[in-house]
Amino acid sequence: MEREELCGRVYKGSEAYLKEETSPVQSEAADFMAELANSYTPERPLYIVAIGAITNVASAVLKNPAMKENTVVVWLGGHAYHWSNTFAFNMLQDVAAARVVFGCGVPLVHLPCLGSGVAAE
Repeated sequence: MEREELCGRVYKGSEAYLKEETSPVQSEAADFMAELANSYTPERPLYIVAIGAITNVASAVLKNPAMKENTVVVWLGGHAYHWSNTFAFNMLQDVAAARVVFGCGVPLVHLPCLGSGVAAE
């Protein structure tokens, strides 16, 4: 947004989704989270709240796998586990990143869209 007053508080996210589960996508946001997590502990974790595609969080974990010990991720994405499909916008476009986050062992608070977080029509 090129707003100078936000520099140091807002970091640019990735311009693409994670293509596969082993290589991070470069972004200022992922770099910031990966580094910031080092100053937290399991007793006093960093809470990361993601409300869209989760590439930046997955990329941070790929850059710094140890951060999963000092971090709790809260994500609004996907559907409830009992839902008939996983065609949620935030997950459908970012499947590799969702696999990284769900599979890496980071404590995860999953707020599914349909079937739980948002009422279906």
